[in-house]
Amino acid sequence: MKILLAILTFAPLLFGQWMIVKDDGTLEAYNNQKENSYNIPSQNRYDEKELAKTITVHKKKHKKHRKRAKKRVIITDGSRKKIAYLTFDDGPLNGTQNVINILSDNRIDATMFMIGRHVEQNRFRKKLFQMAIDEPNILVANHTYSHANGHYSRFYSDKNRVIHDLQKMERKISIHDPLHSKKCCRLAGRNVFRLPFIRRDDPAIKKKREQNCYDALANKGFQIFGWDYQWDYNPRNGKLYKSPQEIVRIMDRLIQRGRTRKPNKLILLMHDFTFKSRFGGDEKLRKLIALLKKDKWRFEDLESY
Repeated sequence: MKILLAILTFAPLLFGQWMIVKDDGTLEAYNNQKENSYNIPSQNRYDEKELAKTITVHKKKHKKHRKRAKKRVIITDGSRKKIAYLTFDDGPLNGTQNVINILSDNRIDATMFMIGRHVEQNRFRKKLFQMAIDEPNILVANHTYSHANGHYSRFYSDKNRVIHDLQKMERKISIHDPLHSKKCCRLAGRNVFRLPFIRRDDPAIKKKREQNCYDALANKGFQIFGWDYQWDYNPRNGKLYKSPQEIVRIMDRLIQRGRTRKPNKLILLMHDFTFKSRFGGDEKLRKLIALLKKDKWRFEDLESY
């Protein structure tokens, strides 16, 4: 009986269950029951109705400009500051305008990873896409054209298909943003880094052909960003599981325990659809930013990572 119990306990570790950082900075199995599927919750007719009703195009009081590269400053440990890279995936969707407005109101830098197919879905989403591009503090980046159509293993089985898909989205961004030049992207359904100083594969995926896709994109000049922590949501409706207070506590613990890709820098993954007004998601984002400011976090987009 003891032997059987030991097998059941350690089998996941022996046969491919990789580990991720838990909320307290310790490790747990990557593929557990609480892990979100990466599919986007269905957008129902109420979402589209709210989107058409609430979208407004604000007149900008400041012109769009490409920020100059910031000087890299070496900071001693005693005065080192925490930097939050707020990233938002899967837009434009209902919830995207709330994200844009909140970031604009707070004048903080952030990165929004958008999907080409969502941009083309209707005129409201095209407006949201352009609004994000026109906001000086927002870096609009590539989250694929198709989001793998929800079939990730099939999508990553062909590196040429993956390259074509991301290049198609890259052209779309460039048409709307003539200043766009950096191939900053995030892959659909995969937590992967391919940067000059960081190489990391998704810990749950061990297929060599997928790794070949990541390398092929890097060889084409794409800089692939994953994340350090995700604000989890209910995959059925997009409601956030944790409170803003819990997220800030977790972020502080991960920084303190050195559980991020780069010391004192944390990439937080969020999703536009979790910030709908209908269930108070927008207020949670406002609260999160207010708490991070109070906790002395700085904000940057991924061009400064």
